[in-house]
Amino acid sequence: MNSPIAEAVETRSSNACPACSHPLDAHDTLGTRYCTATVSSRLDRGCICPREVRTGKPDAKR
Repeated sequence: MNSPIAEAVETRSSNACPACSHPLDAHDTLGTRYCTATVSSRLDRGCICPREVRTGKPDAKR
């Protein structure tokens, strides 16, 4: 049995996450878990992907 996120991805033509639309390979462990729960629970919530993934720009040094 596949995970909910894997099943949702199988119906997509790209490597986009079904929860946040970012590339699946850009997800860390927490992001994968978060997006899997989002898809399986059919939640509508924000993204927790790092800024670099969301914007394509690295985080500014503080």
